[in-house]
Amino acid sequence: MTVKHPASSQVMPERSQTEEEEEGEEGGKRAGFNENRGFDVWHLPESFDALTKLRVLILSRTSLRGEIPEWIGNMTSLTDLELCGNSHIGKIPAAIGKLKNLRLLELYYNLLTGEIFEEIGNLTSLVEFDCSVNQLTGRVPEQVCALPNLKLL
Repeated sequence: MTVKHPASSQVMPERSQTEEEEEGEEGGKRAGFNENRGFDVWHLPESFDALTKLRVLILSRTSLRGEIPEWIGNMTSLTDLELCGNSHIGKIPAAIGKLKNLRLLELYYNLLTGEIFEEIGNLTSLVEFDCSVNQLTGRVPEQVCALPNLKLL
């Protein structure tokens, strides 16, 4: 059976009893596990290090916590790495410097500390690097300023 959406001419399937049972007590739809305040937040699964052909990894605003793991440097085909808007702590791992194909590195809005690693100078394909709104200290390494393709810092 179908039902006409009240705010448009769009026809939608009627909701099943199962879907109605999934609603919360206040009538709102239940949140997914990343939106569920009672769910224990998660870390990057170590099994991701086997994804050596993965080119784009976007895990922004997914409630990730903890340190960015060193094995992230094994994902050598990455061109885009976006881990912003989470609760990552610790230093930016120097292993990211092994990601020679990286063009976009977004780590903003986390709780990262320490200095920006000098190995970022190895990322000659890097176009955008945003690590703002963290608790980083020290100066931006000269190696970052020498990156030939960097357009946004």
